[in-house]
Amino acid sequence: MAGISVEVRRLRKAIERHQFRLVYQPKADMCTGSIVGVEALSRWDNPRGEVTPSQFVPRAERNNSAIQALTDWTLAAAVAQARAWQDERHQLTVAVNLSPKSALDPGLPTKLQVLLDRFDLSPTCIQLELTETAVFNVPDPGRVTDALGQLADMGIVIALDDFGTGYSSLSRLRDLPIHKVKIDRSFVSRMDERPQDALIVRSVIALAKSLHLRVVAEGVESEAVWRRLSDLGCDVAQGHYLSRPLPPDELIAWVRQWEELYAHAHKMADELLERRMGPSDRRSGAGDRRNDVNGYMRIIPAHRRRRGD
Repeated sequence: MAGISVEVRRLRKAIERHQFRLVYQPKADMCTGSIVGVEALSRWDNPRGEVTPSQFVPRAERNNSAIQALTDWTLAAAVAQARAWQDERHQLTVAVNLSPKSALDPGLPTKLQVLLDRFDLSPTCIQLELTETAVFNVPDPGRVTDALGQLADMGIVIALDDFGTGYSSLSRLRDLPIHKVKIDRSFVSRMDERPQDALIVRSVIALAKSLHLRVVAEGVESEAVWRRLSDLGCDVAQGHYLSRPLPPDELIAWVRQWEELYAHAHKMADELLERRMGPSDRRSGAGDRRNDVNGYMRIIPAHRRRRGD
């Protein structure tokens, strides 16, 4: 073990002792209400007490071997879970965060392909998320673009995370092989109270749409924010308004509750419209549904419902 840092040894021992686990935060399609994917988030259950990601991830990123070990474990666990959900007929895309060093790992495409082959999983079931800083604030941005191009050619979905917090070049953004942008939670969470945040979110959505990219809003914490995002044409929402990150078994139970609630709310909205407009004028289909008589549907996540709601 000589020459291996203490941080690397700690991480490897923690992985070997199964102290790491993944929890998953759901993402909802804002048009249909369906849960279309999850973000995998690592947790370290140290016997001395839980070590938060804000503590262990920066430490790992300071050492190539440490971040590689953590990334390798996370990808393997996420792919295995995606396969398990596929076997249970749950169509969920699993997103994994990549550090700048991991994105530049020349062996990453091969590692991913080996995992996909081992678990017989379509590459479209995996999404890789890189922060704006990871993509643009590196000495050789061309290397990142080439690396992402290889992954995209494999069929992996690529998302630009924390969008709006960095200094993206529009010309580089246009040329990047990405499929989605995720608007940073710092702009989303209180956009119903802060007009400037709402303006930024509106601008990001318009920019992304002009580049034919899908838009994910993270940090959706309230019904009011959900409504505003829906009005602006955001594609996917993620945040505690839907659910906190959950273990795999709890997540599937939550998904069933959410989709039953959403279907019931749509049915009620359709019945109300029929009574008001008459059967001949009734709208139907996911694209035509309204959230209530004023164009919205009040969605109350299962974990927030009171009896009688």
